[in-house]
Amino acid sequence: MVSLGILMSVWTWNQFLLALVLVEDPTERTMAGALGAFQGHYATDVPLLCAGTILILLPTLIIFILFQRQIIAALLQGSIKG
Repeated sequence: MVSLGILMSVWTWNQFLLALVLVEDPTERTMAGALGAFQGHYATDVPLLCAGTILILLPTLIIFILFQRQIIAALLQGSIKG
């Protein structure tokens, strides 16, 4: 149940397409959906896009580093027979 909760929270945190298509107001988009604002028709602000990507990735990476053993144990528990 813990691994399912972690995987669902990561999936929800990183939703890009759903926030980009369904949410019309840019102030109500998820953080990943807001990354689309850094891409223009003729230019892309690459340093700002990379900084935003790191800010979005950071909470997920910290959670994985803190609970690495528990996540791997939970994922392997269903694959080991016996």
